[in-house]
Amino acid sequence: MKPFSVLSPMAAHSDSPSIIFSSDFYHRHARLSAEELDRVLQKVSEILEKEPKLVPIDRSRVMFLGDTHGNFEMTIHALKHLFPPKGSSHTNFDKVVFLGDFIDRGDYSIENINLLMSMKAIAPDRLILIRGNHETRETNIRFDFYEKVIRRYG
Repeated sequence: MKPFSVLSPMAAHSDSPSIIFSSDFYHRHARLSAEELDRVLQKVSEILEKEPKLVPIDRSRVMFLGDTHGNFEMTIHALKHLFPPKGSSHTNFDKVVFLGDFIDRGDYSIENINLLMSMKAIAPDRLILIRGNHETRETNIRFDFYEKVIRRYG
């Protein structure tokens, strides 16, 4: 069975995907082409426009993670707790809340935000993204994230 992927046009239409995760899956969804990124951002924009400003969290098992600042491996580690690989000893959480500051400082800011956007498109109810102070135009320019994006995507 081919893994469910936000990179395929059909992915956005599944409410309860059967997701097969591996390190390759995460790395592939972090290294998006400009066309793939556009598709992901369109889907995530639709999701976020519908999401309430106050997101209720029930009594489910929730992991909170703040300030990844481009630490791609930390993001993958957290996601493995949300979607544990088969045979994994990772604790299974129902939701992961990322408390902003996804970019800057780390070497993999673009990969980090690409993966988070991809995962939000795949499992919008299980991944909550809160914008931090590094997710503003002014901060993106000051810490060179804007320039990195322009270099990679034009």
